[in-house]
Amino acid sequence: MEPAKIDAAIEAAAPDTPKWASVCVATGTQDDPAFAWHHYRDSETSIDFWPASVVKLYTAVASCELLNEFGLPTDSLMLFHRPDDRFEHGWRVEAARMFPEMCSGIFRESTNDDYTMQLRFVGLDRLNGRFFTKGNGFEHTALMRGYVHDPPHVYERQLPQKITVIDPVSEQRVGVEHTWSGTSYAENLGAHVLDSKTGNCSPTRDMVECLRRVLFHEHIPGDERYDLTPDQLELLREGRDGYTGLRNTEYAYGWTDAAEHVFPDARFYHKSGSISTHVLDCGAVFDEASGVRYLFAVATEAKEKGACREISKAIAAWVKRNA
Repeated sequence: MEPAKIDAAIEAAAPDTPKWASVCVATGTQDDPAFAWHHYRDSETSIDFWPASVVKLYTAVASCELLNEFGLPTDSLMLFHRPDDRFEHGWRVEAARMFPEMCSGIFRESTNDDYTMQLRFVGLDRLNGRFFTKGNGFEHTALMRGYVHDPPHVYERQLPQKITVIDPVSEQRVGVEHTWSGTSYAENLGAHVLDSKTGNCSPTRDMVECLRRVLFHEHIPGDERYDLTPDQLELLREGRDGYTGLRNTEYAYGWTDAAEHVFPDARFYHKSGSISTHVLDCGAVFDEASGVRYLFAVATEAKEKGACREISKAIAAWVKRNA
């Protein structure tokens, strides 16, 4: 496969739309895969677009790792506190959420509340300083803001954060407290979309890499794996107990009227996002009939979903031709 060919296919799919795309094709055997990467133009490092809700996958994975650090189960309850001098110890509970419900909301409905609360749980400094590292597969990613503006879910960066995490079975409690250092991780990367200091940024390459590590966890080298338990992998991938995971077709711009036309019987995993100016999808297509497995991320500067769908369809056709 020659990278120039994918450029031509993507360009033809939406010639008048600013776009970014990365594709990772899995070759080799099921248990011992190899990966071939292809990027449209400078998409591998470009962050001059808004990553929207695709980044919600990042907080879900980082939150799972933090739960494991505390030795707490995936089915934990989180109490979010707010500083309030009227209450003993200076805090009051303003929101409560079960962790699996938060993950499911991110994948099923792409809820801004659940994403923002996970961002509060992990904290900006830990997320950007300890999770978005080259060792974890991130090269040009930074998150600086939640997607909620009003209490009780808003992440007011300057305020101290306190979250109490409770194991409903053992009733073990762990208190998480942190206050943002003031470091602008986005500005340090040269981000400029929306706001250079408090915006979010992530290239399509980082999006695909995070998804690759979640979906291929058991079949990649140990030093590439996130600290995820089998239970967490099931929740993130397939969902369970009525909760939704990455395997869904909600807001599936890369699948509906797109990749499904090329691989109609494939399993599809994804996290999409859109705002008034950008439409994105980061997904994976596993087609057992043909043996084709590939991951992709497409970002378009567009108000409508059509360009993202057409590019995703073109990528699917390109992968099939070159398989």
